[in-house]
Amino acid sequence: MFGPFAKTREAFYICRGEKASSFAEQLADKGFFRTDLTILPGFKDTSEAVSQLKAKSSVDIQKDFGLSEAPELILFGTILRRSMNIAPTRGIIQDVAYRLEFYNPTTRASTIINVKSKQNYQDCIPNIIDTIMEKTAGI
Repeated sequence: MFGPFAKTREAFYICRGEKASSFAEQLADKGFFRTDLTILPGFKDTSEAVSQLKAKSSVDIQKDFGLSEAPELILFGTILRRSMNIAPTRGIIQDVAYRLEFYNPTTRASTIINVKSKQNYQDCIPNIIDTIMEKTAGI
């Protein structure tokens, strides 16, 4: 998992890196992937770092980041849009959309999916992960 996620002008960070961290945690908790999380320090645009990472082999990535195994997939994300509303008796409702790129450093191929969710803030990512698991693995 690589973070922080990029964002468009229609999106904002609550805490820089929070979405990458949440996706990594949910993917691991649900047993879909074993995850390692790397958050780029500072407030730089991540596009250059992503391009540099994509130019490396999985073994080089393993060495550079001190991973126990060479990565089979790397998740890059973009927060496409986000809005939040307080709903009395329901909590904070988040309307959010993400572009998730699952990149294979061995084949250099990517699978990109766009997802959106409009529900209680704390339920958005767990429900997105559940949907991805249902659609891809039939779980």
